[in-house]
Amino acid sequence: MAAKHLHARADVGWGVVTLCATRATPDGGLQWVHMPVDRMLWADEALRGDLLERVRREVGDQSAPVEVVEAPE
Repeated sequence: MAAKHLHARADVGWGVVTLCATRATPDGGLQWVHMPVDRMLWADEALRGDLLERVRREVGDQSAPVEVVEAPE
């Protein structure tokens, strides 16, 4: 992937994590989708697979890498 999408922990709201799914576009760019998730929901491992599937579906690639961006404690 030629493009790079960066995150700052300060951009994440209190009490949430942000899931960021990315995929390469045909023109060499990068498409991303941000999905804020309540920290308590993300802590439930039984829900994580569904949350990851949802953000990947939003970006249009079920194998897209997902970065979990957390705010400082």
